Amino acid sequence: MSLKSLSSSLQSPQSTQSSSFDPSSTCHPSSQDPHQIEIQQSNDLKVLKETKTFLKDRDQLIHVINLSNQLLSKLNQFHSNQSNLNYPINSNSLNILSLENLPLSSNSTNSSFNLINSNHRRTSGRLNNLESNLLINHHSLVNTISNRLLTVQSHLDDLKIRVLDRNSRILITGDLNSGKSTFVNALLTRDVAPTDQQPCTEVMCEILDYSQLNSSKKIEIIHAIHHNKTYNLNDPTTFDTFPIDKLSELVINPSDHDDLHPNPYQLLKVYISTPNLNQPQSIIKPTNTISLLRNGDISVSFIDSPGLNRDTLSTMELFAKQSTIDVVVFVVSAENQFTLSAQEFLWAASQEKAYVFVVVNKWNGIRDKVKAERRIRDQLRKLSPATWQERSQLVHFIDSQDVILNHSFKHDSHSLSSSSNLNSFDHLQRSLSSFVFLRRSISKLQPAQTYTRNLLNDLLIISNTNLEEAQKLYTQSQTRLGNILPRFNQLSQNSNQIEETVNQIEDNTISSVQSISRKILLSALSNIKQGKLAQVAKTNQNSPPPYYPTYHGLLYIFQFAHDVRQVLLNSLEANVNYVEQLARDSTSKAVDAIRENSVAKSLLQDDRMPERKFNPQAMFSRGRKYQLSNPNQTSLGLCTVNLGLPGFSDLIDFDQLNFFNRSNKLKSNDSLISSSSLIGSLGFGTLTLFGTGVTGGRVFVEALIKLSEIFGRHGARKWTGSLVATISIGFGIYLIMDIPRAIPRNIGKKLDKELNEMVHSVDVGGNNQINWLDYEIDRITKETRKVVRLAGWDLRERFRVALEEAKLESDGAKSELSKALEAESWLKEFKVEVDGVLELVEGVGKAVEI
Repeated sequence: MSLKSLSSSLQSPQSTQSSSFDPSSTCHPSSQDPHQIEIQQSNDLKVLKETKTFLKDRDQLIHVINLSNQLLSKLNQFHSNQSNLNYPINSNSLNILSLENLPLSSNSTNSSFNLINSNHRRTSGRLNNLESNLLINHHSLVNTISNRLLTVQSHLDDLKIRVLDRNSRILITGDLNSGKSTFVNALLTRDVAPTDQQPCTEVMCEILDYSQLNSSKKIEIIHAIHHNKTYNLNDPTTFDTFPIDKLSELVINPSDHDDLHPNPYQLLKVYISTPNLNQPQSIIKPTNTISLLRNGDISVSFIDSPGLNRDTLSTMELFAKQSTIDVVVFVVSAENQFTLSAQEFLWAASQEKAYVFVVVNKWNGIRDKVKAERRIRDQLRKLSPATWQERSQLVHFIDSQDVILNHSFKHDSHSLSSSSNLNSFDHLQRSLSSFVFLRRSISKLQPAQTYTRNLLNDLLIISNTNLEEAQKLYTQSQTRLGNILPRFNQLSQNSNQIEETVNQIEDNTISSVQSISRKILLSALSNIKQGKLAQVAKTNQNSPPPYYPTYHGLLYIFQFAHDVRQVLLNSLEANVNYVEQLARDSTSKAVDAIRENSVAKSLLQDDRMPERKFNPQAMFSRGRKYQLSNPNQTSLGLCTVNLGLPGFSDLIDFDQLNFFNRSNKLKSNDSLISSSSLIGSLGFGTLTLFGTGVTGGRVFVEALIKLSEIFGRHGARKWTGSLVATISIGFGIYLIMDIPRAIPRNIGKKLDKELNEMVHSVDVGGNNQINWLDYEIDRITKETRKVVRLAGWDLRERFRVALEEAKLESDGAKSELSKALEAESWLKEFKVEVDGVLELVEGVGKAVEI
């Protein structure tokens, strides 16, 4: 049933007489004919049927609101758990859940998601500010969406209370100085709300019928409610009482020019009496024949509000009041038309209330009414399409001040039933009265139905959007898992192989270096012990031949011994350096072998971890505890201190003399040779001792014993002195001639002994005998092992990091895949539930539809 049909029924005499709210039926209880009684009974049955339908639809709508509230709780829980609830990129289709619907003072913010795309409030410039300034982190976006869902849930609770309430609340709102209070007075046919040429309403005034008061004595009174207090009619501590004549003082801020002292009251509840409809009809004017405050057991309250563009706080309160308002009457000044704040309010109101009463006030002051009406209707067509479609019943052009001034109208008994004689204000009164009292399914249920329908459609949009995102996430996770899983499996399978390869390279390199070092140093030490230079392989063909000092005679014997010692040490040092270089080369090859491992190289080609740089010259760069030679020092450094200086014992080869190895048995006297034979033997022995220089000391001693036996005879005493002198001279000559050979051998043997003693002296434990050869091999091996193991550790670490990253990425892809499947399953079930509740909304009944 349309508003046009309602208007025609109100304009027909029969409908007027039979209407449940028509005062003529109560004011004239005259006798009626049977036909009228039958019509009255038929109308009563129709009203009863509509009442039953209304109650049924109301209960179903309450059930829908409860289900919608549960859906919002589920969505908020899903959003909190998943933390990835996505809004449509273009949210123009969102009506309720768009973040645009937040109050103007909200500090709601936006993340990388483009959530604020609807045309709502574009004209106010707020969108540009939000888009440019409110791009923050995802955590704030999560809080904003959660707060928005909680706000919608709170609105649903208000809707539930409003639907269950038998009474209706009508909000009179509009721009500043548009004549809202004057319009309220015109509706009530009395001066209740204070008016002035300047804006004077600073606080909301709710005007009610005083029959709602609980006291037996009904008087007109004002209940003033403080800020942050909940009004309770039965609790006098929740409000202050004032007489009705104090209303002008209360609604006007006493400190109007002082923003630091705002009005102390948030709402004024004004209880007044209604017109007496039982007085004779001749006295009642057509403009006050209808009471809009009460009809039967249904009461109505009018809320006179401050101007929208008065300040931000008042605008916020008006937006908040919409959840408790049944009907919105928007008063617009014909001179200003729809301002930016008016457009914002009407857009927000249309999300719940498809139909809004629009009163164009001060119409008589407009000269070009055709042009002004066309502009207003063009704006209204965009702001509230449903209101525009029913504009004949919802859009009214009046002048409230003229209505108040003109209380005298020509009375005609048929004036109430003739639509041609009804003025525009009468038409507005009857349209509003029928909308509030007769069609309660429209005024009470239709806004809640519109809001829940829009909400459920928003939930469907969000469900579809997130379902697409979940499916997209599932596809991306599958692709990502398909790319990383083979690499992860290869890394896992080849980890043991890489470990074995690295260990084998380490063992082979260390074993090779140890073997080569021992071989070279053992040979060098053996040559040193024989007084020879340690042989070093020629790595450079242009290098000079090894230097050996020259013996310049007895006067330079100690210098010769010193030079020999230094040369031997230098040659041994050269061998050590050569072994170190061989260790560097082997280590370099081992490092290259580790890094050029084909399996590791193919698996780590995308590795972002920096590779260590290997510098072979850094090996053995730290000085040794006892360097054998130091060319930068005049002495032999630590070596000289520990190894000592050459002494007299270095000049004679006592091993060659071998005084302590005598023959076990001497020849008996019976076997002594004859003197001629002895002389021959003596001559041969002497020749051997002094001529060859190679006969041992043992032979020399045996010869002396034999000679002493010979000299003990009487015949040999004559030439004994000469013989002893000759032998002494020969032995001296032998020693002198043997010095160039004896000194290197003795120094070499002494160096070997002192090197071992020196190394053993630095052994901390002192329990194990450590010789110089083993110490050097151990030092070179340790350095090689350290570098090779460092290269192996570097490869293992890179391999471990790559394996760990692949595992994390694989686990992440699996987690996202599972999350996408879970979200997709949940969203499908949620969408089915939303569709089911949406079917209940659409089945609320035809009585709700216009």
